[in-house]
Amino acid sequence: MATRTEMTTEAFENAVTNRIDAERLRPDLLAALRELTDDEYALLMLAGESDLSYQEMADTLGIPIGTVRSRLARARRRVRTSMEAAAARSRGVSRVVRD
Repeated sequence: MATRTEMTTEAFENAVTNRIDAERLRPDLLAALRELTDDEYALLMLAGESDLSYQEMADTLGIPIGTVRSRLARARRRVRTSMEAAAARSRGVSRVVRD
């Protein structure tokens, strides 16, 4: 069983590693977010920063719930694709192949 000091050290090391990873990914994430349409960006930020349900977001923005779902799915897919491409570039891979 790990001691309290060992657990604290491991938690600290994990926090540092996560912070370094986040800082390394930040430019690619910002670039991916800039590629979104204004509507996609606004909805993605609203979903990420609030505890609103899809219906509440739809009501807030005055759009149908189906539009919320499709815009969020599209925005998430575009960011994921962009981040995967950036990761592939950093590994020296020319393109990402999907199954």
